[in-house]
Amino acid sequence: MEDQLRLCTLQLLTDYLEYCTQRPSSDPHPTSSLEATVMRSIASQVQECYQLSWTCYRQCQSNHVEMVANAMQNIF
Repeated sequence: MEDQLRLCTLQLLTDYLEYCTQRPSSDPHPTSSLEATVMRSIASQVQECYQLSWTCYRQCQSNHVEMVANAMQNIF
């Protein structure tokens, strides 16, 4: 059960980060789950709370995929 929860959490986090970092003019990918749909619906509220972090992330010249992978490794 723990592995399934970990996998679902990882998938939800991936979906959320991809959604939040996409270009405003691009069409979003379909959500991976009902939970991902809910996370997307509150994404703007979460981004407002953590505006400085998101601004730094978007402006960073590093490889975003690598940054997300490192963050996810630290979380899991």
